[in-house]
Amino acid sequence: MRNLTAGAALWTCVFAIAVASMPRGASADCAGPVSRPIELGVSGGNIHSINKKHASCFNGTLGSEVQDGSGKKFILSNNHVLDDTNKGKRGDLIVQPGLADVACVQDPSTAVANLSRSVKINFSGGTNTVDAAIAEVIPGDVSSSILNIGPIASTTVAPSPGLPVQKQGRTTCLTTGTISAVGAHLKIHWTSRDPATRDRSS
Repeated sequence: MRNLTAGAALWTCVFAIAVASMPRGASADCAGPVSRPIELGVSGGNIHSINKKHASCFNGTLGSEVQDGSGKKFILSNNHVLDDTNKGKRGDLIVQPGLADVACVQDPSTAVANLSRSVKINFSGGTNTVDAAIAEVIPGDVSSSILNIGPIASTTVAPSPGLPVQKQGRTTCLTTGTISAVGAHLKIHWTSRDPATRDRSS
């Protein structure tokens, strides 16, 4: 996630077990506008992700495409990206690029999806197991492919130590690494508000 403030850019820290430099030939422009239908793994977020009090705005990565049992398609990302950290409303426009990459300009014409559902983040001391939300895609505006990676595979592979992996994101673009542990329990402390402790299994 990126938070753009007047005169400064604040970046979140990302925990990674192992990553390497960007592979040769990978696109380095992951934060700018993408032609429609967009590939995923790029900049995006809720059109209302603006903090007027602090003159700042936010965005993150539009992760991947998922679908429900009826075949309806959604963008899967984080609550803090799509749901504006619990403040979003069903139907909110999800724009690409995200606001922090366009000087906080809210342009409805850049929408690619509408907020559908999210798992609310508990900031009162409870345990959070996911930071997730989905947004229904606008037909014709979103591809199922991920930038620098390609189409999502039709089969899955069980995670195991030593397995090569890759990740595409707005801030780091394409990174690669290997799994060093399975079933890890992590505690991540937020600093933007009264922090919630989240237990994650990976």
